[in-house]
Amino acid sequence: MSTETTGTQHRRDLVCYRDTDEAEAVCGNCGRPVCGPLMDASFGGLIRNLYTDHGHGQRFHDATFHHYESGLGRVLLAVGLLGISILFSVVVPRLIPRIVLATISTPIELKPALIQSSAIIGIALLATLRYQRGERKTSFRIRIRRGYERVLCDECFENRLVQLALMYVITGVAIVSFLLGVRNAIATSSLLPLRMGALAIGIIVIRDDLVAYVMFILESEN
Repeated sequence: MSTETTGTQHRRDLVCYRDTDEAEAVCGNCGRPVCGPLMDASFGGLIRNLYTDHGHGQRFHDATFHHYESGLGRVLLAVGLLGISILFSVVVPRLIPRIVLATISTPIELKPALIQSSAIIGIALLATLRYQRGERKTSFRIRIRRGYERVLCDECFENRLVQLALMYVITGVAIVSFLLGVRNAIATSSLLPLRMGALAIGIIVIRDDLVAYVMFILESEN
């Protein structure tokens, strides 16, 4: 019998800790079985939860419960974006005639939009990198932190409400920044306001790290 089949059979033998319904998952914190459908605690799941019944479990992106993986891809992306910023601010003005620069700089202001947007996202990507020492003193590895999608029972989820509120606030600020950038770009017929969209992307990139740091400070004080 496969592991998947065995796991399904054991799950069917469990009932929810709050009622007699069949358990759909177990709480990732206390281990109690919970019935479904699981409530989606993400920012995008708020509206869906209003129109669907849910059981006694919450599907939750936990920024404080994380693992580390290779950050090489993120390094290359960050270097590439910062390279674009440097290219248009330093290299391009020396290589391309002024008439061409005038074309890409006005009236839609493509050049400053590319420079500023690339720099914002590149810096945000670099801010999420972690450096881990290797076996030798001269060696090291670059890591990024990834949060887990967890299932929590209703009681354990109540202890994560502050963290969830932080996630909502940061995500909301990013969405507002992006929409303002698009609105101003349309109103001014210029690409320069799209740097607000780049700022929104940067906020989403560092969101999990920011939440983890804030929660660490709050828990340390308690």
